[in-house]
Amino acid sequence: MKSLSRLQKYGGFIASVLVLAVCVLTAANLIKYRSVAKEVIIQSKDLVDVLTKVVGSLALVAGAIASYYRFFRGRTFAARAELKLNVTVYDTNQEFKLHVINLEVSNVGPVPIWEPRPNIDVYLYGPKGRETFAIAKWWSPADDGKADEPTVSLIDTQESSQFHSSQNIRPEVWAVFYVAKVVSNRGDTWMRAVTVANREGSSHPSKHDKVSNRA
Repeated sequence: MKSLSRLQKYGGFIASVLVLAVCVLTAANLIKYRSVAKEVIIQSKDLVDVLTKVVGSLALVAGAIASYYRFFRGRTFAARAELKLNVTVYDTNQEFKLHVINLEVSNVGPVPIWEPRPNIDVYLYGPKGRETFAIAKWWSPADDGKADEPTVSLIDTQESSQFHSSQNIRPEVWAVFYVAKVVSNRGDTWMRAVTVANREGSSHPSKHDKVSNRA
């Protein structure tokens, strides 16, 4: 996976170098096989001017490629995802309320999302003030219900994956604020927040999503 990650990171630079090399070889073959007529060069006695034009053309091609990767590629091939976070609260006959957490990650971009890793920060609000902890253990149906790190290694474009967890929350807690964060192996980060009242059936999504892409 590390080699694949490096290939994704330096793929643009490698592609630029390869395209430039192809341009140079093409120009060399054109001269070698007289696609550029020797007679014209000899008659004009301006070989330096011809070479200058060839080099100038290659520079324009290289500049166009560099401009594409600088201004367009980052937008065209950027990883994009949408997060749906839902929390349902259930009463129990024990000394806690059961919070069932469902997180759906949809890949709405043109490139796959590799090794998505979900994490949730939980903020409890109650008579003791604010308490905080994190949820790092998740499971999905494909994992046979084992409460462990998810085995999802790839979310392809236009596909989605779901992660599930549950928490036992003390009944005296007034409300719980959940902040979900999903990070890919490239460092792209997506966030979604939901606030729920600590009573049965409560689920109140926040009005704002926070999304950031960090390379």
